[in-house]
Amino acid sequence: MASYDKNLRNVKEHLEPGEEIIYSCFGDAENTYLHSVFFQRYVFVVTQKRVVFFSQRVFGFEFDSIPLANITGIEISRRVMETVISLAIQGNATIFSVWAGDVKEFGEYIRDNMGHRVVVQQPTQIVEEDIPGKLKQLAELHQSGVLTQEEYDSKKTELLNRL
Repeated sequence: MASYDKNLRNVKEHLEPGEEIIYSCFGDAENTYLHSVFFQRYVFVVTQKRVVFFSQRVFGFEFDSIPLANITGIEISRRVMETVISLAIQGNATIFSVWAGDVKEFGEYIRDNMGHRVVVQQPTQIVEEDIPGKLKQLAELHQSGVLTQEEYDSKKTELLNRL
């Protein structure tokens, strides 16, 4: 399908750096314009972080996306010539019909990854304790009368055990 291949090539230009297409499908999505409902051809792609709807136009293109983290449900039903996929997004639904591409894998990937937040863990910073310096501070606090002998001995033992 020339339109499928062309749209698939073109959608790659609009993805973020490092974002890759995992699975793709081709089909129709329902649109409303001036209170009229019509179907429009799209390539649907799923990346590691979102589902993208892309359609090349005579003048420009249409690009829309739904973060996987915002998808709360997916329903897939087979019909004679197509598969209908319905995505639930925080109380709303987006419905599209697909007839070409990695339909089964596309749906399974969304199902397995929907609602998950991508968490980037910051590297932990290892801080070396200055135990001799803390022992010195502890001794000064004890000598100035801020700490009792019991408090001093307890804290000193705790610090020495960390060595």
